[in-house]
Amino acid sequence: MEVINGIYISDGMMENADDIDRHIIEALRNPEINKQTAAKLLKGYIDMFLRNESDDYTVKRKTALYKLVDLKKNPYTRTNYLNARKALDESHEGLEYLKDALLEEVAKAIISKKTPRPLLLVGSPGSGKTSLSISLAKGLGKGYAVISLSGVSGTFELKGNDQGWKGASHGRIIETFIRTESLSPIIIFDELDKIGKDDKYGKAIDAFLDLLEDDRRVEFVDDFLTLPFDCSNAWLIYTANTLEGIPEPILDRLRIVEMKRYTLKEMERISERIIDKMNREISPRKLEFDEDAIKTMVLKRGVMNYSVRPLRDAIEKIFSSKASTFITNARLRTQKVTSSDIEGCLSLPNLQIPGSDGALTKPGMVNAIAVNLLSGYLAPLEVTQSESEYLSVYGSCDDVMKENAYMAFDLVSSFIKEKEERKIPPVNINYITSIPKSGDSAGLATALAILSECKKIPIDPKIAVTGAITLKGAVLPVGLIIAKVYGAMMQKAECIIIPEGNRKELEAVLPQIEGKVEIRYVSSFEEAVKIVFPGIKYKKPVQR
Repeated sequence: MEVINGIYISDGMMENADDIDRHIIEALRNPEINKQTAAKLLKGYIDMFLRNESDDYTVKRKTALYKLVDLKKNPYTRTNYLNARKALDESHEGLEYLKDALLEEVAKAIISKKTPRPLLLVGSPGSGKTSLSISLAKGLGKGYAVISLSGVSGTFELKGNDQGWKGASHGRIIETFIRTESLSPIIIFDELDKIGKDDKYGKAIDAFLDLLEDDRRVEFVDDFLTLPFDCSNAWLIYTANTLEGIPEPILDRLRIVEMKRYTLKEMERISERIIDKMNREISPRKLEFDEDAIKTMVLKRGVMNYSVRPLRDAIEKIFSSKASTFITNARLRTQKVTSSDIEGCLSLPNLQIPGSDGALTKPGMVNAIAVNLLSGYLAPLEVTQSESEYLSVYGSCDDVMKENAYMAFDLVSSFIKEKEERKIPPVNINYITSIPKSGDSAGLATALAILSECKKIPIDPKIAVTGAITLKGAVLPVGLIIAKVYGAMMQKAECIIIPEGNRKELEAVLPQIEGKVEIRYVSSFEEAVKIVFPGIKYKKPVQR
């Protein structure tokens, strides 16, 4: 008779044990995992597997446990910390606040000798959340796994299936420990906000409650193994594009780090890094980008959401466009890339519908600014007085945009009533371009067009407008302002009206656009009216 972790092992039991059984029992004598969990694991193992069963289900469970009980911890050390800092700096430009957040958790883990706190990195697609986490894991010398949660619905993908399922197996969480051969891997759960909501086979998101509670992750139970395993040494890093849709109980258990956008200077350095890498791939040939070329490329492709992906795609396109020249001229080793080359290679179709034909000189028309997948562009809209009793909205626009059209009409109605004590008739609003548009950024432009139609005063076609509005006439900031301003400027707008709330963001590129276009900031509809309609006069009501 032998006692291991409080469990009595009789000689009769051991007679039926094979080499795998003996190895598992011996490994649990001095376990790396939590001792209480090891005792429960051993008891469950004895109850289930020392019965001389040999079916596929039993063999697969024994094989998994055989690998799990041999895993060792890999504590965090000062050397890990320094190597991680170097790896992050070498792999990613900027993002210092995010690197500091990750390394703060590592430093705390070294001092406290505990596992770093679970993190949630939130930021736009392509901003570097996952790649930075992978660089961190490599720098720390830790095994890691990236588990994509996009579309994952049932808990069985994460926690395994029970034996009633054909081809049942353990889940991806346990698989990570086995594959990394470590008790302290870094598990990167990618796109938490895209996890499936179907609960037919149990909500996948519920699996995380077992991982994020200290007392429950020490005894994490995979539904295939049905035995407790200590997962408390794994560092959990989640990524998401938005917090929307993520349950509050999950958010409460995570340290949330919101990723800021790259600055333009950082994106210029990222461009240089990507160019250097691609030049090494085509060596001994080389493309030399001048400073203006890189700035132009960043403005045309890097300002949408500060994702690296559009920038990388743009650089690849330029390299591809220059490849033919290298092939046709075998002796050529270097090509210069200028700002003009960037403009030519990355130019977009002219999406402005009315042009120099004078169409925009009529009352009720204005150049709003929209954004497609790659750049900002002028999106004219027109307003006419309606023959019916109702306001009508035309064009390929979503419900939010339609709501803002109605809001713009109500705003102008209140404005005219205050100035002239009269009601204005219903109008037709047409967002001319067929390209689908969404959001509230055309609100200010719509209100100005309505006022233009009501007062029969045309708006200068060289003016472009963007900004959201409220019923009281406040002008609110909009997204992607740099892309919008740059796109409008490229389509020959001379004066661009934008919300005051976007001033700070736009200041980053003012040196590049200074002298090329006039930027006017407004906080209210009335401020915009004074710019667009200088010297406007209102009819005073007749006093009786």
